Amino acid sequence: MMRILIILALFIRGLLCAVETDFDVVIVGSSPIPLIEAVYQLECGKKVLILEKNERCGGAWKSIDICGIANADLGCHTIGNDARISSFLKDYIGCRMFCLEEPFTENGRCNKGIYFSKGCHELISCLEKIIQSHENGILLHQELQSVFFDVERGCVYLTVENDRYTSAKLIITAASCFYVENPTFSHPSNPHVQLFPHLYLLVEDAGPVKFSYLNGITTGMSRAMNLTPFVDLPKEGMQLIAIQMHKQTDYNAEANFFEAFKSKKLISPDAKIVCSETYLYQTSTINTAALQKVGGPLLEVLQTSAFTNMSQYIDKWKMRMIIR
Repeated sequence: MMRILIILALFIRGLLCAVETDFDVVIVGSSPIPLIEAVYQLECGKKVLILEKNERCGGAWKSIDICGIANADLGCHTIGNDARISSFLKDYIGCRMFCLEEPFTENGRCNKGIYFSKGCHELISCLEKIIQSHENGILLHQELQSVFFDVERGCVYLTVENDRYTSAKLIITAASCFYVENPTFSHPSNPHVQLFPHLYLLVEDAGPVKFSYLNGITTGMSRAMNLTPFVDLPKEGMQLIAIQMHKQTDYNAEANFFEAFKSKKLISPDAKIVCSETYLYQTSTINTAALQKVGGPLLEVLQTSAFTNMSQYIDKWKMRMIIR
Protein backbone atom coordinates (compact mmCIF):
# COMPACT_ATOMS: atom_id res chain seq x y z
CA MET A 1 0.00 0.00 0.00
CA MET A 2 2.82 2.40 0.95
CA ARG A 3 4.61 1.69 -2.35
CA ILE A 4 1.44 2.55 -4.26
CA LEU A 5 1.11 5.84 -2.38
CA ILE A 6 4.74 6.78 -3.16
CA ILE A 7 4.27 6.00 -6.86
CA LEU A 8 1.05 8.02 -6.88
CA ALA A 9 2.78 10.98 -5.19
CA LEU A 10 5.60 10.95 -7.75
CA PHE A 11 3.06 10.72 -10.56
CA ILE A 12 1.20 13.76 -9.24
CA ARG A 13 4.50 15.64 -8.93
CA GLY A 14 5.23 14.89 -12.56
CA LEU A 15 1.85 16.12 -13.70
CA LEU A 16 2.27 19.38 -11.80
CA CYS A 17 5.70 20.09 -13.28
CA ALA A 18 4.62 19.16 -16.77
CA VAL A 19 1.93 21.84 -16.64
CA GLU A 20 3.38 24.68 -14.60
CA THR A 21 5.78 25.44 -11.75
CA ASP A 22 5.43 28.05 -9.03
CA PHE A 23 8.63 29.74 -10.20
CA ASP A 24 10.81 29.71 -13.27
CA VAL A 25 13.93 30.18 -11.14
CA VAL A 26 14.72 29.86 -7.43
CA ILE A 27 17.97 31.45 -6.25
CA VAL A 28 19.49 30.47 -2.91
CA GLY A 29 21.56 33.11 -1.15
CA SER A 30 21.84 36.87 -1.50
CA SER A 31 25.48 37.76 -1.94
CA PRO A 32 26.12 40.22 -4.82
CA ILE A 33 26.49 37.73 -7.69
CA PRO A 34 23.28 35.76 -6.89
CA LEU A 35 21.34 39.03 -6.47
CA ILE A 36 22.57 40.35 -9.83
CA GLU A 37 21.67 36.99 -11.39
CA ALA A 38 18.19 37.43 -9.90
CA VAL A 39 17.91 40.85 -11.55
CA TYR A 40 19.03 39.36 -14.86
CA GLN A 41 16.45 36.56 -14.65
CA LEU A 42 13.71 39.04 -13.77
CA GLU A 43 14.60 41.24 -16.72
CA CYS A 44 14.44 38.14 -18.92
CA GLY A 45 10.77 37.96 -17.89
CA LYS A 46 11.17 35.04 -15.45
CA LYS A 47 9.26 34.57 -12.20
CA VAL A 48 11.97 34.45 -9.54
CA LEU A 49 12.12 33.50 -5.87
CA ILE A 50 15.19 34.52 -3.84
CA LEU A 51 15.75 32.73 -0.53
CA GLU A 52 17.93 34.28 2.17
CA LYS A 53 17.81 32.73 5.64
CA ASN A 54 19.25 35.80 7.41
CA GLU A 55 17.42 39.03 8.19
CA ARG A 56 19.74 41.02 5.92
CA CYS A 57 20.81 40.30 2.38
CA GLY A 58 24.41 40.23 1.25
CA GLY A 59 25.98 37.09 2.67
CA ALA A 60 29.60 37.94 3.48
CA TRP A 61 28.92 41.31 1.82
CA LYS A 62 26.05 42.33 4.07
CA SER A 63 26.17 45.32 6.39
CA ILE A 64 25.79 45.20 10.17
CA ASP A 65 25.14 47.63 13.00
CA ILE A 66 28.11 47.65 15.35
CA CYS A 67 29.71 49.97 17.91
CA GLY A 68 26.59 52.11 17.58
CA ILE A 69 27.25 52.64 13.85
CA ALA A 70 24.59 51.64 11.32
CA ASN A 71 25.31 49.84 8.05
CA ALA A 72 28.98 49.07 8.51
CA ASP A 73 30.57 46.50 6.20
CA LEU A 74 30.77 42.97 7.52
CA GLY A 75 34.51 42.52 7.46
CA CYS A 76 37.13 43.79 5.05
CA HIS A 77 36.56 43.78 1.30
CA THR A 78 38.38 44.62 -1.88
CA ILE A 79 36.95 44.37 -5.39
CA GLY A 80 40.06 45.15 -7.42
CA ASN A 81 40.33 47.74 -10.17
CA ASP A 82 38.65 46.01 -13.12
CA ALA A 83 37.14 48.85 -15.17
CA ARG A 84 34.50 46.50 -16.64
CA ILE A 85 33.20 45.59 -13.19
CA SER A 86 33.26 49.22 -12.05
CA SER A 87 31.36 50.41 -15.14
CA PHE A 88 28.81 47.61 -14.85
CA LEU A 89 28.07 48.33 -11.19
CA LYS A 90 27.74 52.03 -11.95
CA ASP A 91 25.68 51.82 -15.15
CA TYR A 92 23.50 48.75 -14.57
CA ILE A 93 23.17 48.63 -10.77
CA GLY A 94 23.28 52.34 -9.94
CA CYS A 95 26.24 52.39 -7.53
CA ARG A 96 28.59 55.33 -7.12
CA MET A 97 32.09 53.92 -7.52
CA PHE A 98 35.07 55.57 -5.83
CA CYS A 99 38.81 55.09 -6.16
CA LEU A 100 40.46 53.97 -2.93
CA GLU A 101 42.99 56.77 -3.08
CA GLU A 102 43.44 59.81 -0.86
CA PRO A 103 41.32 61.80 -1.19
CA PHE A 104 38.55 59.41 -2.23
CA THR A 105 37.29 60.53 -5.63
CA GLU A 106 35.21 59.28 -8.51
CA ASN A 107 38.02 59.95 -10.97
CA GLY A 108 41.71 59.30 -11.23
CA ARG A 109 43.94 56.24 -11.29
CA CYS A 110 42.62 53.51 -9.02
CA ASN A 111 45.90 51.89 -8.05
CA LYS A 112 44.43 50.69 -4.76
CA GLY A 113 41.22 49.53 -6.38
CA ILE A 114 37.63 50.70 -6.57
CA TYR A 115 34.83 50.59 -4.02
CA PHE A 116 31.28 51.73 -3.34
CA SER A 117 30.80 55.24 -1.98
CA LYS A 118 28.71 53.88 0.93
CA GLY A 119 30.29 50.45 1.22
CA CYS A 120 28.47 47.12 0.92
CA HIS A 121 25.21 48.70 2.07
CA GLU A 122 25.05 50.74 -1.11
CA LEU A 123 25.51 47.74 -3.41
CA ILE A 124 23.01 45.48 -1.66
CA SER A 125 20.44 48.28 -1.25
CA CYS A 126 20.59 49.09 -4.96
CA LEU A 127 20.05 45.43 -5.85
CA GLU A 128 17.16 45.04 -3.41
CA LYS A 129 15.42 48.10 -4.86
CA ILE A 130 15.73 46.75 -8.41
CA ILE A 131 14.31 43.37 -7.36
CA GLN A 132 11.43 45.03 -5.50
CA SER A 133 10.57 47.02 -8.64
CA HIS A 134 9.75 43.78 -10.51
CA GLU A 135 6.32 42.24 -10.01
CA ASN A 136 7.67 38.74 -10.64
CA GLY A 137 10.40 38.95 -8.01
CA ILE A 138 9.88 37.61 -4.50
CA LEU A 139 12.50 37.83 -1.76
CA LEU A 140 11.87 35.66 1.29
CA HIS A 141 13.98 35.73 4.43
CA GLN A 142 13.47 32.04 4.95
CA GLU A 143 15.78 29.04 4.87
CA LEU A 144 15.70 26.39 2.16
CA GLN A 145 15.45 23.11 4.02
CA SER A 146 15.40 20.46 1.31
CA VAL A 147 15.12 19.86 -2.43
CA PHE A 148 14.15 16.99 -4.69
CA PHE A 149 15.29 16.99 -8.32
CA ASP A 150 12.93 15.32 -10.79
CA VAL A 151 15.09 15.58 -13.89
CA GLU A 152 12.77 13.44 -16.00
CA ARG A 153 9.84 15.78 -15.37
CA GLY A 154 11.97 18.93 -15.43
CA CYS A 155 11.00 20.05 -11.94
CA VAL A 156 12.66 20.91 -8.64
CA TYR A 157 10.65 20.53 -5.41
CA LEU A 158 11.72 22.81 -2.56
CA THR A 159 10.75 22.74 1.09
CA VAL A 160 10.98 26.19 2.67
CA GLU A 161 10.01 26.13 6.34
CA ASN A 162 6.37 24.97 6.24
CA ASP A 163 5.82 25.58 2.52
CA ARG A 164 6.51 23.53 -0.61
CA TYR A 165 7.36 25.14 -3.95
CA THR A 166 8.16 23.94 -7.45
CA SER A 167 10.64 25.50 -9.85
CA ALA A 168 11.97 24.82 -13.32
CA LYS A 169 15.50 25.72 -12.18
CA LEU A 170 17.54 26.08 -9.00
CA ILE A 171 20.54 28.44 -8.82
CA ILE A 172 22.93 28.12 -5.87
CA THR A 173 26.46 28.86 -4.72
CA ALA A 174 28.96 26.68 -2.90
CA ALA A 175 27.74 28.26 0.35
CA SER A 176 24.13 27.17 -0.21
CA CYS A 177 23.52 24.35 2.25
CA PHE A 178 20.35 22.26 2.34
CA TYR A 179 19.23 18.64 2.47
CA VAL A 180 18.84 16.78 -0.83
CA GLU A 181 15.98 14.27 -0.86
CA ASN A 182 17.26 12.32 -3.87
CA PRO A 183 18.65 9.02 -2.55
CA THR A 184 21.48 9.11 -5.11
CA PHE A 185 23.08 12.13 -3.41
CA SER A 186 25.65 11.29 -0.76
CA HIS A 187 25.57 13.73 2.16
CA PRO A 188 28.85 14.49 3.94
CA SER A 189 28.74 13.53 7.60
CA ASN A 190 30.84 16.54 8.55
CA PRO A 191 30.10 19.58 6.34
CA HIS A 192 32.98 22.02 6.01
CA VAL A 193 32.37 25.02 8.26
CA GLN A 194 34.47 28.19 8.19
CA LEU A 195 34.58 30.79 10.92
CA PHE A 196 35.66 34.39 10.29
CA PRO A 197 36.14 36.32 13.55
CA HIS A 198 36.10 40.12 13.30
CA LEU A 199 36.97 42.94 15.66
CA TYR A 200 35.62 46.48 15.22
CA LEU A 201 37.32 49.50 16.77
CA LEU A 202 35.61 52.86 17.01
CA VAL A 203 38.54 55.21 17.48
CA GLU A 204 38.83 58.82 18.53
CA ASP A 205 41.31 60.20 16.02
CA ALA A 206 41.22 63.75 14.68
CA GLY A 207 43.74 62.94 11.97
CA PRO A 208 42.93 62.00 8.37
CA VAL A 209 42.10 58.48 7.18
CA LYS A 210 45.50 56.99 6.33
CA PHE A 211 44.52 53.65 4.83
CA SER A 212 41.63 51.90 3.15
CA TYR A 213 42.25 48.15 2.81
CA LEU A 214 45.41 46.33 3.85
CA ASN A 215 46.64 42.84 4.62
CA GLY A 216 47.53 41.92 8.18
CA ILE A 217 50.29 44.01 9.72
CA THR A 218 50.84 42.02 12.91
CA THR A 219 50.41 38.56 14.43
CA GLY A 220 46.82 37.36 14.50
CA MET A 221 45.52 39.96 12.03
CA SER A 222 44.44 38.64 8.64
CA ARG A 223 43.44 41.99 7.13
CA ALA A 224 41.99 45.36 8.08
CA MET A 225 39.83 48.08 6.55
CA ASN A 226 39.14 51.63 7.60
CA LEU A 227 35.38 52.01 7.11
CA THR A 228 35.28 55.70 8.03
CA PRO A 229 34.63 57.04 4.49
CA PHE A 230 31.71 54.63 3.98
CA VAL A 231 29.64 55.11 7.16
CA ASP A 232 27.94 57.94 9.01
CA LEU A 233 29.84 58.52 12.25
CA PRO A 234 28.23 60.39 15.16
CA LYS A 235 30.77 63.23 15.07
CA GLU A 236 34.01 64.40 13.49
CA GLY A 237 37.31 63.15 14.77
CA MET A 238 36.25 59.49 14.87
CA GLN A 239 37.19 56.49 12.75
CA LEU A 240 35.75 52.97 12.44
CA ILE A 241 38.23 50.18 11.72
CA ALA A 242 37.33 46.57 10.92
CA ILE A 243 39.84 43.79 11.56
CA GLN A 244 39.57 40.17 10.41
CA MET A 245 41.50 37.81 12.66
CA HIS A 246 42.98 34.38 12.06
CA LYS A 247 41.12 32.75 14.95
CA GLN A 248 38.68 33.57 17.73
CA THR A 249 41.36 33.54 20.42
CA ASP A 250 42.88 36.60 18.73
CA TYR A 251 40.03 38.67 20.20
CA ASN A 252 42.39 39.11 23.16
CA ALA A 253 44.95 40.86 20.94
CA GLU A 254 42.97 44.11 20.69
CA ALA A 255 45.69 46.16 22.41
CA ASN A 256 48.40 44.66 20.19
CA PHE A 257 46.41 45.44 17.04
CA PHE A 258 45.85 49.02 18.16
CA GLU A 259 49.53 49.55 18.90
CA ALA A 260 50.44 48.05 15.52
CA PHE A 261 48.29 50.67 13.78
CA LYS A 262 50.09 53.38 15.74
CA SER A 263 53.57 51.99 15.05
CA LYS A 264 52.80 51.84 11.32
CA LYS A 265 51.49 55.43 11.52
CA LEU A 266 48.08 54.30 10.26
CA ILE A 267 46.37 56.20 13.09
CA SER A 268 47.50 59.15 15.19
CA PRO A 269 49.81 58.53 18.18
CA ASP A 270 47.22 59.98 20.57
CA ALA A 271 44.27 58.00 19.16
CA LYS A 272 41.99 56.31 21.71
CA ILE A 273 39.55 53.42 21.49
CA VAL A 274 36.00 54.59 22.20
CA CYS A 275 34.30 51.23 21.58
CA SER A 276 35.34 47.72 20.58
CA GLU A 277 32.98 44.96 19.50
CA THR A 278 33.37 41.50 17.97
CA TYR A 279 31.41 39.79 15.21
CA LEU A 280 31.69 36.14 14.13
CA TYR A 281 30.71 35.28 10.57
CA GLN A 282 30.13 31.60 9.85
CA THR A 283 29.68 29.87 6.52
CA SER A 284 29.60 26.26 5.31
CA THR A 285 29.88 24.60 1.92
CA ILE A 286 28.00 21.94 0.00
CA ASN A 287 29.42 19.34 -2.39
CA THR A 288 28.44 21.10 -5.63
CA ALA A 289 30.17 18.58 -7.91
CA ALA A 290 28.12 15.69 -6.51
CA LEU A 291 25.00 17.81 -6.46
CA GLN A 292 25.32 18.75 -10.14
CA LYS A 293 25.29 15.04 -11.02
CA VAL A 294 21.91 14.77 -9.30
CA GLY A 295 20.40 18.06 -10.43
CA GLY A 296 21.68 17.99 -14.01
CA PRO A 297 20.08 20.69 -16.18
CA LEU A 298 17.80 21.75 -13.32
CA LEU A 299 20.75 23.11 -11.34
CA GLU A 300 23.20 25.97 -11.89
CA VAL A 301 26.09 26.79 -9.55
CA LEU A 302 27.32 30.37 -9.52
CA GLN A 303 31.01 30.97 -8.88
CA THR A 304 31.21 33.39 -5.95
CA SER A 305 34.49 32.56 -4.21
CA ALA A 306 35.80 36.02 -5.17
CA PHE A 307 34.07 39.26 -6.12
CA THR A 308 36.04 39.31 -9.37
CA ASN A 309 34.17 36.14 -10.46
CA MET A 310 31.55 38.65 -11.53
CA SER A 311 33.52 39.39 -14.69
CA GLN A 312 32.61 36.00 -16.23
CA TYR A 313 28.89 36.85 -16.08
CA ILE A 314 28.88 40.51 -17.13
CA ASP A 315 28.49 39.92 -20.88
CA LYS A 316 25.49 37.67 -20.28
CA TRP A 317 23.90 40.05 -17.80
CA LYS A 318 24.25 43.03 -20.15
CA MET A 319 22.25 41.23 -22.84
CA ARG A 320 18.99 41.69 -20.88
CA MET A 321 19.63 44.12 -18.03
CA ILE A 322 18.79 47.79 -18.56
CA ILE A 323 21.03 50.79 -17.88
CA ARG A 324 19.96 52.75 -14.82
